[in-house]
Amino acid sequence: MLSVTKCLLSTVVVLTVQLPVGTPISSHASAEELDWWEIDNSVARQLVTEEKNLVDWASELLQSEPKTPRAAIIKIDICMRAALDDEASDALQTLRRLNPDVSLHLLNGIYHQATDDHKAWDVARVLVETFAPQIHDFSLDNRLLQHYRAGDQPLWTDEQLIAWLDARVESVRAYDQAATDRKGPDDDGQWDTHFEPTRPIDFWRRLRLQQLAEMGRASAELKKLEAAVRVEPKNASLSIEYLKSLDTVRFIESQAMPKSLNWMAKVCRPAQATDQRTIASLLVGLQQPVPAEAFLRRAIETNVTADELMRLYGGGQGVGMPVERGRIFFAVTLLEELAACLLKLGKADESQAVMVKAAEMRQNNDLPLNLHLSGMVQAASGAHVIEGRIREQEPENRDDPKYWRKRATYFRGRGEVKEQESALRRGLELCKPAGPTRGKGKADMRRWLLGDLTRFLIQQDRHAEAVKLLLSEMKEAPADSASSEGAARSMAFDLAKYVNTNQDVLWGWLSRREEWGHTEERLLWRMLQAARPQSLDAHCTHAEQLALADDADASRAATLGWVLNRIKQTQRSVRSLVHAAKKTTDNDVRRKANFTLLESYLALKDWRKADAIFGLANARLTSSETPQWLGRIATIAAVQGDHEDAMRIWRRVANCSLRNRQLVEDLSKQGLRQPLLTYYATIQRRLPTAKLATIVE
Repeated sequence: MLSVTKCLLSTVVVLTVQLPVGTPISSHASAEELDWWEIDNSVARQLVTEEKNLVDWASELLQSEPKTPRAAIIKIDICMRAALDDEASDALQTLRRLNPDVSLHLLNGIYHQATDDHKAWDVARVLVETFAPQIHDFSLDNRLLQHYRAGDQPLWTDEQLIAWLDARVESVRAYDQAATDRKGPDDDGQWDTHFEPTRPIDFWRRLRLQQLAEMGRASAELKKLEAAVRVEPKNASLSIEYLKSLDTVRFIESQAMPKSLNWMAKVCRPAQATDQRTIASLLVGLQQPVPAEAFLRRAIETNVTADELMRLYGGGQGVGMPVERGRIFFAVTLLEELAACLLKLGKADESQAVMVKAAEMRQNNDLPLNLHLSGMVQAASGAHVIEGRIREQEPENRDDPKYWRKRATYFRGRGEVKEQESALRRGLELCKPAGPTRGKGKADMRRWLLGDLTRFLIQQDRHAEAVKLLLSEMKEAPADSASSEGAARSMAFDLAKYVNTNQDVLWGWLSRREEWGHTEERLLWRMLQAARPQSLDAHCTHAEQLALADDADASRAATLGWVLNRIKQTQRSVRSLVHAAKKTTDNDVRRKANFTLLESYLALKDWRKADAIFGLANARLTSSETPQWLGRIATIAAVQGDHEDAMRIWRRVANCSLRNRQLVEDLSKQGLRQPLLTYYATIQRRLPTAKLATIVE
């Protein structure tokens, strides 16, 4: 591992050498789409099948500089697996030179592989330093920073951590400034503070502030941010950043928080309506409704521009909401947010008036009513304006279940449970069970209403009634209907403790389902979990009769095998799983059965069968999981004294990654320390710079 001094010195190098400061984000776009998971999975497949030898591959890659971004990524991957951290770090800088605009998704993949799988902390640090101007959503505090800060004697002191973060902020600021200097007159830039994801500069500032808060040192920083807002009261970005910074700090160092932000309503004067709304929303989140009201009222009075609406809702080139429609929707949204804010302030009558105005605007422009908000406001104000309108619509909508569902939503907002329940039950009565819904966004109204009523009964602690409702649906509705499946799902997930094996309705429903998927799996699992020990065998036999019948779909056997594995009926699970794997013509079912078989063989300590099926089961494993599962097979073989086979399997693991320290320790305890020492000594001679010293000690 690099020393702390070297870590901090490398920061200076990153600032002065690694970053092509000012390079426009779009100027080095790669001709090919770079996907870390696709590249890594390809590498892993070649290694686990021993099509490629890791050490040979690494040696080959060390002989030349990558010429393409893809080649650089492969080199990073191979070098991390071979514990060649310095070389992987060099390849990261090569990648930056070849393609400075690699995606955040790809960077995240490399980062997580470095931290989670290989513990290649210096590689992860160099990646973050090198690509800091592109990072705006990274889990640094619970991985990289935790590594350098953990323990009684952390690798970095408070001062060193803040210095490192300061360097990142400065590198991003320099990058952004150079990019601004190079912008053309018609270039709006890559980032927009209010409509895009968090900018890298804001990400780094907030991360720095978060760390200061954890040290109890955020107060001075917040005062600086407040002062900047006061100096430039029209600068919306400063106000928004200040409020987001407060949100970052408030749960960490609460004593650093100001007691009131009312001054902002008097001082701040952002020009755009969307900025005023953003500030108001942040103030509401910070429990500051007084200044939030002022900003919402200003936003209502300010003319929102077409450019703002385009950014907010889209609408360009036939995509998104048309501008004028967006203008109406924005106006309605502001009114409703003001109504909610007034409600927090205890101004129920004012809230009522604003809410009615928003409702009229919705009605006049053919927008659906916000019935939940209407109910909340009118419950507080005592008014019944919207309720009156809803009741007026009943004669022409009395047979429309959608109307009754909306009506229930209104009364839920008012807190009138009897009216809410009555509306839900009336809507449910009007819906006939329909077949399974197909297609994105499709939904069955009976399933929706059944779910609404079930949740209502659960919230009212009327669990027995909810169970009765669901069992009735499962018994009476066709088994392939969406509402019937929804009822089974609610039983399995929402009312699991009320599931037992003596409910004939549940067995009957399972027998009528041609294929068993996730819902059936969870329901059957809950049923067998609830069985008494003396009756479990009989219930398992009943399930086997349903799953292993000659005319039964193979998905039933695969599902039953998984359930038996989970309830520790491991030996019994093998029969169902083997049956499913042989009978099915569905690749997904086959993969599920084979993988669960692998789990069962490992639980039974039958390493030979686990080894034999591994090639089939591996299809469900990620590149990170493959060596872990192979390692379990090798460990069982070693424990049973089959050392030669254990080393054979171990070599497959090592061909995926040389960094499996825990597995090396486990095998060493089983008498394999010497052959492992010999193995690593051979590797070290071939790869002199590999960091293998801590793997075998």
